[in-house]
Amino acid sequence: LYRKTEDIPLFDAIESYVVRNFGPREFEAIKPQIESLQTQRSEIASMSTVDDVLMLENYEKMLISYYIGMSFIQKKFTFGSKDDCVKLAFPWKDSMTGEKKTSKTDLALELNSILYNLAAVMNNTGVHTPLEGDAIKSVSQKFQESAWLFDHIKKTSDSLSPSVRSHDFTVENLMFHSTIQLAQSQYCFFKKAETNNMSGAICAKITYQLKSFFEEAEKYCRASKTLAKGGYLANTRFYVSYYNAIAHYYKGQEFKDNAEEQGGGMGFAEGHLKYALSELENV
Repeated sequence: LYRKTEDIPLFDAIESYVVRNFGPREFEAIKPQIESLQTQRSEIASMSTVDDVLMLENYEKMLISYYIGMSFIQKKFTFGSKDDCVKLAFPWKDSMTGEKKTSKTDLALELNSILYNLAAVMNNTGVHTPLEGDAIKSVSQKFQESAWLFDHIKKTSDSLSPSVRSHDFTVENLMFHSTIQLAQSQYCFFKKAETNNMSGAICAKITYQLKSFFEEAEKYCRASKTLAKGGYLANTRFYVSYYNAIAHYYKGQEFKDNAEEQGGGMGFAEGHLKYALSELENV
């Protein structure tokens, strides 16, 4: 889910500020760049969740370009309600709760919201890219980049005032999403191992790690009243149990495959397989 915003008169606000403080000639020098930022901002306001990978890649490029441009603007101009500032309101709605927050003092809410949507776009790109051939590696990398961004926003959102902070920027939510991205990246390794018929030992190790990621995500989910109320907690708990079962299944396969060579181990194989079956039945 993306954070939602609405169209704002970015071009007019910056033009008014520059002309008033530096003169029209100075504005003409930066006019093309401001027009480009206004166009990108309008496109961001109309963003929707799509399953078209090419569209998602365009979203990613646009968000990065806008973030870089506005970061530069932030260094050059001051935003606020006083006459010597760029007078502009940046409205954003929380991706889950829909709660609307507006900042008129700086670009912290704007820039962090852009980063949040960028992480969401990277997730959606990974989700909608078929896990075939070499694409598995690039998809895994995309999930890792998204995980890093959600974790990074913990630091960049520190400067947000309480009046503009919503559920999206809570530590629990950011860490939940970061951990889920790592789980999805790990799933790519599992898919590759399964496709290549790797040993039960390798598959068991990968799925144990998958279970661990979902266990960590469940912890953050429980700590968030908003996440715990929705289907996120039930869904996360499902995957904890599911990958625990799959890990025991592959562990059982490992003992079974090595039983003849090692002269024993079928009892351990049976134990792991029975446990896997019991977990799957519970799931």
